[in-house]
Amino acid sequence: MSHELIHPELICLATAPANKEEAIRQAGQLLARAGCIDAAYIDSLLAREAVANTFLGHGVAIPHGMVEDRHLIKRTGIAILQIPQGLEWNPGQTTHLLFAIAAQSDEHIQLLRRLTRLLQDEARLQQLFATSNPQELIAALSDSAAAPAAPQQAAGDLAEKFEWVVDYPNGLHARPATAWVETARQYASQVQVRHGHHVADAKNMISLLQLGLQRGDRLVVSAEGSDATALLQALQGVMTRLTAQEQTDAALAAQKAQAQRSEHNWQPPGHPLEVAGISASPGLAIGQVHVLTHGLPAIPRSPAVPGRSR
Repeated sequence: MSHELIHPELICLATAPANKEEAIRQAGQLLARAGCIDAAYIDSLLAREAVANTFLGHGVAIPHGMVEDRHLIKRTGIAILQIPQGLEWNPGQTTHLLFAIAAQSDEHIQLLRRLTRLLQDEARLQQLFATSNPQELIAALSDSAAAPAAPQQAAGDLAEKFEWVVDYPNGLHARPATAWVETARQYASQVQVRHGHHVADAKNMISLLQLGLQRGDRLVVSAEGSDATALLQALQGVMTRLTAQEQTDAALAAQKAQAQRSEHNWQPPGHPLEVAGISASPGLAIGQVHVLTHGLPAIPRSPAVPGRSR
């Protein structure tokens, strides 16, 4: 992920929120104050949490809003909340770093890829859990940061396979990846996803997100074992069925964004006089405009004797 998505003002260190909702609201407020989101998007972050678990593992959570609320995102940004003492996200899950994601499209995919690699570096994570320097977090998630070496499988395929092109408008993010993993784990056979020379375990969400899959990427999904055929049929079915939902959500988000732009670009009938100004708050107001001007008093140029009327 590049530096422009995370700035020091989007990082809050040494926090101690009372609960998960408070933590999400704090991160959402960082995004709102930075101009990344409309404040209403904070409710969308909470709504997502009500229907999905955004705990990534290893002390990291990645709350993100509902796709249909993407029109509330003004620009892509990532807010980071550091919780040194830890916060129970769900029973048995403790979060020390919260990454609240507001993404207009798939810009955050590279963040997920970098973040999942970082999860393999336990020593680095422990350092980030306690650091007092926000630049260390920015550096750890930058494109130029050295990623820990991940165990690599041979870039080959297993005995049975099928090919598939990613057609999710926002790439493979946490929600569809979770569905892939949950489906694959119902079977005993080994299963993997290959993109070029990179291979991921289809039963491991972190491994899948490391691929950084975007729309148009070509994959080979292969399996080997006693129920490999059934596994691949089920997985291909889920991957394909999710396409409709992902495309529908993206289309709905685009429609809402267009409606919002149309509302903001409303023009009054006729050709009224336009007066440019600086807005004090968002919204629309209709009324009479008063223009305050400043000037100097007129000073006569002809001399006069003091005290004598002219």
